[in-house]
Amino acid sequence: MAAINHTPVPDARLNMKIRSLFLDHLAQTANVAASARAAGVTSSAVYAERRRTPAFRDAWALALSAVPAVTDNDIGKSWIINGTPAEAWANKAGQIAYWIGGSWRVIAPHEAMRVWNKSTRRHSLFISGQWTTAPSISNPTGGTAVDSEARAALVAILQYFRLLGILAT
Repeated sequence: MAAINHTPVPDARLNMKIRSLFLDHLAQTANVAASARAAGVTSSAVYAERRRTPAFRDAWALALSAVPAVTDNDIGKSWIINGTPAEAWANKAGQIAYWIGGSWRVIAPHEAMRVWNKSTRRHSLFISGQWTTAPSISNPTGGTAVDSEARAALVAILQYFRLLGILAT
């Protein structure tokens, strides 16, 4: 009979302090990866929390709809306008805003437009009036019949797609 491992598994949910740190940073930068690092967690953890918790998902959308605080150091930086934007971005949802120093310029995306999204570290594609990104696909694990050569090939393909920004990291 095998021994049972009674090691406690840590709760993967984010506490309120981590959520707050992440959301504050996200509202200022619109960068998911940098905001996760600032909160001391991985991007995977915040994405998992967003899938699991409707209130966190809503707060995330609200943070991304805020116009970020910018300075002259941000000249040329761009943002996809998400959620229900207000202030300078009111009525511009789905468009791309870029800071030219002193004011915002906004452009409307066209069908099949592809941009590199630094916040997700992958491409965003404008299809049928909305921005989409590739899903996150895990490496193969488990199963009763393990084909290590096939798994190695799949892992290599997934890593390549992640490197190109086609899949989430």
